[in-house]
Amino acid sequence: MEKLLVSVIVPCYNQAEYLSEALDSVLGQTYSNWECVIVNDGSTDNTEIIAKEYCKKDTRFKYLFQDNAGVAEARNNGIKKSSGEYVLPLDGDDFINNDFIDIAVSFFTSDSSIKLVYPRVELFGVENRTWDLPQYSFNGLLFQNMIVCTAMYKKSDFDKTSGYNTEMKDGYEDWDFWVSFLNKEDKVFQADGCILFYRLKSISRNIISGDKKRKLYKYIYNNNKAKYNSFISEFNQEIIFYKQLETDNHVQSDYILSLEQQLNSLRDSKAYKLGRLILSPFKWLKN
Repeated sequence: MEKLLVSVIVPCYNQAEYLSEALDSVLGQTYSNWECVIVNDGSTDNTEIIAKEYCKKDTRFKYLFQDNAGVAEARNNGIKKSSGEYVLPLDGDDFINNDFIDIAVSFFTSDSSIKLVYPRVELFGVENRTWDLPQYSFNGLLFQNMIVCTAMYKKSDFDKTSGYNTEMKDGYEDWDFWVSFLNKEDKVFQADGCILFYRLKSISRNIISGDKKRKLYKYIYNNNKAKYNSFISEFNQEIIFYKQLETDNHVQSDYILSLEQQLNSLRDSKAYKLGRLILSPFKWLKN
């Protein structure tokens, strides 16, 4: 297990007051074969001073500076400069428990077909509580992000993508990445032993207004049209098939009723309403 190098990517923009906590959580990992690429996204505070102190403290820390371009660009650049078989993004104001990497790597070594391992989340800061993420499903992910940005995956899989979308500077770039990165058949696991401590602040990039949300939803849909259209087609075809089966056999199918109940439930859900919002420019899809 120890031969597998894990690259922790820490983008940081004016988060110097929190950065040490994030880097200490990496330094304290029970799994020793890691590197940590700290990407200073054009900060105007003392981020560089703190980052270089950690590079002197431990050679596994590496420092990278870029002009301010946003967290997506920072993650992409950090991953490109990394050398590990596995990637673990970690925001500069969050931190992880000390056996996070150990547990996450054990999933991959036990089953090489696993695509992604993500953690449980404890919120702290202006509010302290467990964040109960929805149970993962690929179809669910299309309409609601249920994976935080701090999740482990293979660098070889990242290299097959175009990376995090650098146009999405207002947020949701991690959600967009997961939709583009994952496919329906991929194995995705939430590891109970891995814990991300996610900082809530009174002012945050993650507090997004309605107009910006609509713009970001369209980004996600346009970036991943084939996957959304496949979902819509698959759902409709399943209902059509079973309705035809019912007609041909002149019997009432409990399964058809179940599907129609699911459809009605879906139409009443936030996910469906979000889907209508995403698809509103495409009238033929809405119809």
